[in-house]
Amino acid sequence: MSAMDTAMRNMGDGIFRQLLNSYFDRPDFTLDNLIVAIDDNVSLWETGKSDIEAKASPFRMFFGMASSYLGVVEKQYGSVSNLAMEWLKTDHPSYYSLISTTPGGPEWFDEQVNDILKGLNIT
Repeated sequence: MSAMDTAMRNMGDGIFRQLLNSYFDRPDFTLDNLIVAIDDNVSLWETGKSDIEAKASPFRMFFGMASSYLGVVEKQYGSVSNLAMEWLKTDHPSYYSLISTTPGGPEWFDEQVNDILKGLNIT
């Protein structure tokens, strides 16, 4: 990985990990809510759009470079959602466990990550 890729990766990881954690750290987001969201295919983007946009707002200037970051992540992890699952495993192990063991959970999570990226115009 080049020095530029490493710098891009470190900056992107910090931003996206913070955004992910801010959603899962919300007091109204519980394991029970997550079960319902997976079972009913609830969109995290649609239900949390204003909150996600507000938390992402300070990082908008980075979004223009996000395609380079996404390329680096996809090369190393296969997808952004795979990396996000790694962060959940460390930062929110109970959510990680629930998503990874619930039928349809990993696919639901992948869809959520991609919808949020699209909603923020990061593709």
